Amino acid sequence: MNVKPYAISYDSKRVTFGFQSVSNRQTIEKIVLFSPIVETAAVFNLALCDLDENGELRDDIVSNNDDLEKVMATMIIIIGLFFEANPDKKVFFEGNSPARTRLY
Repeated sequence: MNVKPYAISYDSKRVTFGFQSVSNRQTIEKIVLFSPIVETAAVFNLALCDLDENGELRDDIVSNNDDLEKVMATMIIIIGLFFEANPDKKVFFEGNSPARTRLY
């Protein structure tokens, strides 16, 4: 895949990331969160969420913003940035549906 990723912002610990998914129809704020599965664990859950109109993080929205390849390219960069800051950690992710799990 030779797709330019979106511009990314992140916190100092590189566990919270943000970017905007942009299409002709809309711009969607995306938030990526890495959270420990167990408080002292070396395994982190990765969550890709949309910031909805109420300011709530939602991982169950199907955006269909016609930019799947660009979002996936951005996610690859984000995972790399997480591991640069947290080289001793592992990441777990699974879709909230069988279709999303296959996609990931």
